[in-house]
Amino acid sequence: MTGEISTRSQLAPCEFRWVGTALELDPVARRVTVGGTEIGLTSVEFALLLRLTEDVGKCCIYHDLLAGVWGTDCVGGTSYLHDYVRRLRRKLPGVPITSVRGVGYRLDIQPAITATDYQI
Repeated sequence: MTGEISTRSQLAPCEFRWVGTALELDPVARRVTVGGTEIGLTSVEFALLLRLTEDVGKCCIYHDLLAGVWGTDCVGGTSYLHDYVRRLRRKLPGVPITSVRGVGYRLDIQPAITATDYQI
């Protein structure tokens, strides 16, 4: 095998901006701050937010979110997903997580750096 392999510790924090409120997501430290204030998220809430940041501005369909957060064997249907999105909205009131009725969710923020810009 040739080439460089980056370790997770080499990943930089991911920063997003939306209407004057800064959302900073650091996947290595598993830390989320909004406007400089750290927000405590559970591991599932963090994984869901991280998954939404991978496709900022695009609709993430329910199935992809469920598989990305709970794995392909998830049998709970969308009720888990709706509950955790509701929790994220409560904890991150200035962060626009938009429902796309009957399809999925979209994170409507303008990224400075997106989660997919990381070299892993």
